[in-house]
Formats: sequence, C-alpha cells, structure tokens
Amino acid sequence: MSAWPLVIVPVYNAIGPRGLAPGDESMQRLLSRHPDYLEIIHSYISTDPLANRGSQLLTAIAAAGISLD
Repeated sequence: MSAWPLVIVPVYNAIGPRGLAPGDESMQRLLSRHPDYLEIIHSYISTDPLANRGSQLLTAIAAAGISLD
C-alpha cells in the first residue's frame, strides 16, 4: 500500500462525521485515476487503530463547548 491513503483517511475521518463529502466530479476524477481507492480507504478505515481515539476527541471537544464550524 502506498503512503497516500495515510494522508487522505485522517482528512476523511475529520470531515466524515460532519456530513461533508467531496463533489461528484472530484470523486469521479479520483476514481478514474485510482480505481481501487474506495477499497483501500475502506480497508484502512475498518482497521484504523486510532478511530476510537478520534471519536473520543470529538466527544471531548463537543463536551467542552468548542464548535468546529
């Protein structure tokens, strides 16, 4: 596996829970260049050892009254 999913996944994890998503055109361009992107990312997310910690951090930020908007 190349290193690029390690950069993209944390960004997805940061924006995913907030309901943000890439535009269709951008996603189609990405998939045309990297057809296995979704499989790689899904695999990484499902085995991400820090996923629980990210959730804990978002909960702590919300409990502190800090807005991410």
